[in-house]
Amino acid sequence: MRRWRRVFGFARRRARPLMGVVIGVISLTVIGGVISSCRDRGKLEEAVQLAPSPGVIRVRLREQATSASAGAAGPYRLLVDGVAVAGSSAPLAAAPLERRGEYWILGGTSVAGRLLRIEPTSAGGLVECDGRPYRGALVVRPSDAGPDRFDVDNHVGLEAYLAGVLARELPHGWHEEAYKSQAVAARTYALYEMRHDGRRRSFDVYADQRSQVYGGASDETAKSLDAVRQTRGQVLVVGTGGADHIFKAYYSSCCGGMTNPADGLEPQDEAARPLAGGVPCTDCARSARYRWPAVNVSKADVYQALARCYTQVALLGGLREIRVRNATGWGRAELIELVSPDGRTSRIRADDLRLALLRFGPPGARELYSMNCTIRDSGDGLVFENGRGFGHGVGLCQYGAQGKALRGMRYHEILYAYYPGARIAQMQ
Repeated sequence: MRRWRRVFGFARRRARPLMGVVIGVISLTVIGGVISSCRDRGKLEEAVQLAPSPGVIRVRLREQATSASAGAAGPYRLLVDGVAVAGSSAPLAAAPLERRGEYWILGGTSVAGRLLRIEPTSAGGLVECDGRPYRGALVVRPSDAGPDRFDVDNHVGLEAYLAGVLARELPHGWHEEAYKSQAVAARTYALYEMRHDGRRRSFDVYADQRSQVYGGASDETAKSLDAVRQTRGQVLVVGTGGADHIFKAYYSSCCGGMTNPADGLEPQDEAARPLAGGVPCTDCARSARYRWPAVNVSKADVYQALARCYTQVALLGGLREIRVRNATGWGRAELIELVSPDGRTSRIRADDLRLALLRFGPPGARELYSMNCTIRDSGDGLVFENGRGFGHGVGLCQYGAQGKALRGMRYHEILYAYYPGARIAQMQ
């Protein structure tokens, strides 16, 4: 069982830094034409690289791509299936990247193999993907979606990753204590994903709202870097008697007055007690989405959006009505039942309805900012009214954190308010 050093209320010791990937400086000649990798050795190296490195998070930048651009802002080396095949002490100009059969095409170079890696060989070096700079390395692999499609990941140190998250998740002018509370929540969320979903797939998190929004090195600010530095290695844990566990530290823009339970998003275990919801919050009232007007969507549009996401809904053949089957004590729908024209039913999470409408619904459905609302049947349509908040409303409320910081609360007090029963601990 992992033990954590507790930070607040316990003796403090100097934190040891996270281990990063140590990259030696090399200088290789760039090879034109076709480069073949060692196939047997390559299989072993690929298996090794699929496993996460200590202190390194694997961020999915592009998925099922047919083309991209890649480069390096300084000295670099290029590896295929773990074998160094090219490199230079000069930058690698950004060039088109494609997959053709067994070959990677990067500019004028063809490289045979499966796992392509571009990494800097100088301290502070950057790689580039689609015109955006990133710390760490780019790792590209064939996608399961079909021939000549590929996925692009950024393997980057966890703390550097967080600096690129905070600046995208919070406005630049917000209070430093709100930034620090976000840093601890985001670090906990990322580490949880690394140790759970990351063990079942070749990456840990997405670079967008499916996980945490991440913009890479170009989005870092002095404030985001300082917040990461001042909270380095700090995570949220729950447990007693030395059996401390991290949990999936959800957060959202604005809870609308009351935080929601995480089990409305996905099943939770005992370690997720701080995500039980029901925390009153008036500090987010400054958000423009604290209250929002009614949103009208036709049942036909609701059905079509859901049918594109869920086979069981498509089989209903249409939508006659929606029934709320489970809701919080303050009226937020968690589980809804869809009823077909002939009376057949299918149940989904309420948040899945909102996400489907955001992806495939009409433009007006983008104003459905949360499922903290009531659903009224208007005949041919549905009216989402009495709307409150923006996002799922679970865990830390970002606007609420800013409001609490402006009232003088420190970041650990903000975190303990939104994750009751949790403690801050230092990663070993």
